[in-house]
Amino acid sequence: MISFSGRPVRDPAHPDYVPSVFSYKQNDLHRAEKKLERFHSVKRRAQRSEQIDPSKVQKSEPDDVTGTPQIEPFEILTSDNCDGEGTSSTAQPTANQLYSEIDHLRKERDRAIEKLDDMKSNTFSFNNLKERPAKFKYYTGITVEQFGMIHELVQSSLPDQKKYKLSFLDQFLMTAMKLRLNLHFETLADMFKSSKTTLQRIFWKWVNILYVKLAFLIKWPDHDASAKTLPHVFRQYFPRLTGIIDCTEIFIERPRSLKARAEVYSNYKRHSTAKVLIACTPQGAVSFVSKVWGGRVSDVDLVRRSGFISNKYHHRGDQILADRGFTLEDEFAAVCGVELIIPSFTKGKLQLSAREVETSRQIASIRIHIERIIGLMKNRYTILSGTMPITMVNSRSNEASNQAISSIDKIITVCAALTNLGDGIVYKEES
Repeated sequence: MISFSGRPVRDPAHPDYVPSVFSYKQNDLHRAEKKLERFHSVKRRAQRSEQIDPSKVQKSEPDDVTGTPQIEPFEILTSDNCDGEGTSSTAQPTANQLYSEIDHLRKERDRAIEKLDDMKSNTFSFNNLKERPAKFKYYTGITVEQFGMIHELVQSSLPDQKKYKLSFLDQFLMTAMKLRLNLHFETLADMFKSSKTTLQRIFWKWVNILYVKLAFLIKWPDHDASAKTLPHVFRQYFPRLTGIIDCTEIFIERPRSLKARAEVYSNYKRHSTAKVLIACTPQGAVSFVSKVWGGRVSDVDLVRRSGFISNKYHHRGDQILADRGFTLEDEFAAVCGVELIIPSFTKGKLQLSAREVETSRQIASIRIHIERIIGLMKNRYTILSGTMPITMVNSRSNEASNQAISSIDKIITVCAALTNLGDGIVYKEES
């Protein structure tokens, strides 16, 4: 028997392990060579598998504070030739380095997934807020049900194709948040993951739509219906009361034009303001909103120019409550036969009579409702309580289209309409 290795072997798998002293063991030369080649191949595979065995590999520890494992330079691995005698060197990473790099990549993947989940959870959207009614009302001033009804109402006026990434529900949510909290557009852009200019265009588009669609919520009540629903506390002193009026001022930025500065400067507030006449019903709903005028105009002139003294709103014999500054009793009586009730003046008198004191006290206790309504509207929609920028008084798009109604008129009307949807200021009487 010919020995191919030239030396004795004790490995049972080696072809030379077969004894050569027995004559009946006659092996073919070609078959013996193939056996020896297969033996060396199996041995090389076994050695490679032992080198990359996961159970025998020790993972590298991170060397820096960032947790990134230190990768050593590639080592030169040796591999057997086909004949099992020579070696060829190639630059390859060690198993330890490969497993360290895999662990590092897995950590980066986990951090990216966690960051993406945080971004999704922190994004403001209708779907994220609708499950939290208290938070939703805080951000918008209305309930989820009211929000859905308004969206259905204005849906017919929305364009068919979306020009923006935000859905229509999220666009309405952003507009309501701007009116409610008066957040800067930069802040809203971060919250809704959009650009500032895009949100500005969306805001004015929705303000125009809401102004048209929600204007019906500000309506002078029917005369008979108002008489039937008049609260008992009012019926005792003013049985024909239909409304309470007052003017309010909104701070605005000082205009550049000197003429505009003179028209909007208010001596009472010592600031540039916009003045508007507001009327409410005895039940506590906003029933009339005039166009906005400069703060320089007086309350009397504003009532005259607003068109409020008209038979369109009043019937003969109706009663209207107002402050002392509204000295328009004769005009109301002459034009529409309305009794304008204001507190008594002390000018030219040493002391008011007991009847005048009691009447003034009753008027003041009821007239305070209009101030509460105005305060509720400004507190609920804080865009009216701060200093409004000139771009909000009349937006660039509104000015470019030469619209007769200014942007601040639309904002005040929308805020008044949304206030009527919320909780009122008059407590329900117990049966």
